Amino acid sequence: MSHDDVESEHGGVDDIGSLTAARATDQTPRLMLAAGALYFGAILFRDWILGVLGIPSVASPDYVRQFAAVHVLASFALRVPALAVILFIFVRYPGSRLRASLAPEPARVVMWTIVVTVAVTFLLNLFGVWPFMWRWASDSTSTYAGILVSSERWFAILLWMVTAVVIGPVIEELVFRFGVLQSVRDWTGSLRKAVISSSAVFALGHLGYLPPDLPHTVNASWLFAASLLLGWITLRRSGRLGVTLTAHATRNALEQVLLFLLARPGAS
Repeated sequence: MSHDDVESEHGGVDDIGSLTAARATDQTPRLMLAAGALYFGAILFRDWILGVLGIPSVASPDYVRQFAAVHVLASFALRVPALAVILFIFVRYPGSRLRASLAPEPARVVMWTIVVTVAVTFLLNLFGVWPFMWRWASDSTSTYAGILVSSERWFAILLWMVTAVVIGPVIEELVFRFGVLQSVRDWTGSLRKAVISSSAVFALGHLGYLPPDLPHTVNASWLFAASLLLGWITLRRSGRLGVTLTAHATRNALEQVLLFLLARPGAS
């Protein structure tokens, strides 16, 4: 891929010099990798961190019924360091590519993204595959959700939803489809390498706990394929994350709402 090809989505080659100079001075993608390191650390050392806090990584039904809010809050807290770094970079560097990547999308683009995401999600589920977690995860997730619903732990459910639908997508889109994607692009000058690398790291972050089991590996494979498309969309939209963030949050919201609806007593 030529350098002209790399920059073509910005509308021509006349601005290559200014674009390259801007990237050389704007370090926000590389700084975002620090948030990514904290995010991966929370995943890899989750059990150890929870153990230090006196919270079991695998909670019994009785524990969940009694300490649901604490357990879900701990899961949320594991993401706080990465989120804090993201907020620091956002505030510290006005006018950066980070700010530009979060520029609002037109309402029609957001609406079409939601419609397409919902349609594709249900289409995939119709064929019995990804993306709903009960297609690949163990029964423990559904059991956990069922306990929260049956014991009416509404605060824990709300916090779970906020973590899955808002906090998770925001961190992951900024880490993988801004930090990794733009950093690799800056280093290599290649859109292809940037998309593949960011997708591979995105999938790696969803392998679960090491060593990964087969269901998580299958899920990560699906996510790698989806991330290739999302990475391409991001670059085609000049690095803006509005479409991919909307798609990510919509998919997660759909999954979580259905998860808790199916977890209701008597639900089939």
